[in-house]
Amino acid sequence: MVGWLRQRQVLLPAVKELEKLIARVVRRAHIRLWRTLVDQLSAGQANLLLDLVEVPEGRKVSPLELLRRGPRDQSGKALVEALERIAKVDGIGLGEMDLRAVPRRRVVDLWFT
Repeated sequence: MVGWLRQRQVLLPAVKELEKLIARVVRRAHIRLWRTLVDQLSAGQANLLLDLVEVPEGRKVSPLELLRRGPRDQSGKALVEALERIAKVDGIGLGEMDLRAVPRRRVVDLWFT
């Protein structure tokens, strides 16, 4: 890319300035994405999500961290626990959000970031 720009005699800022510019653009894109998603939350969903990230007194991890952890073995008990985790996550109702305003690639990126 830099070669292409140099061939066309495009004046380039210092690499550090480009990094800052890219970081600002990425940050703005993230903010826009999260605002789009937050605007679709109901008050009840927002409260459920807030409860998930707060670490209860006497605990070391948040309920969200407990939901993130998958089963450690392949027993019947682990399967039941996994199904209960799915039911809790489904109970928040985020699967019903209208994501048409968000590019598909950005939705996929949410799962892996």
